[in-house]
Amino acid sequence: MASIDLSTAATVNFTVKTGQTFEPVLTFTDKDTGDPIDFTDATVKMSIRQRIGCAANNCCSDNYNQIFEQDLATGDGITIGGADNNVLTFEKEIVLAPARYKYDLLVVFPDGTQTYYLQGDFKVEKSYTHAD
Repeated sequence: MASIDLSTAATVNFTVKTGQTFEPVLTFTDKDTGDPIDFTDATVKMSIRQRIGCAANNCCSDNYNQIFEQDLATGDGITIGGADNNVLTFEKEIVLAPARYKYDLLVVFPDGTQTYYLQGDFKVEKSYTHAD
């Protein structure tokens, strides 16, 4: 599999409260031309993961630990829409413990092209007041 360059992804940071529905609506355009990026028939994936440090006496790689994670995908929390099919609407309850996480958003186009469009911090804060 070819290497995927994350350096082209825009950095956008999010903060949500525990139990809150994550529901941004994001419109994507080509940064050079301003043309809409057409997501027709593409698969969109977003993973939110926490990086866990290693104890001083452990040998470990600098990989993401998958103990705390939440995945969203087209049809399960992410919807493609808009007149130019360049709008991603998110709607998913966040079921992560309060902490700082990292995320990235990958789009796999029908021709197999894979592009990371977003990456950044995903902070989950504890909520104290509930409507129930």
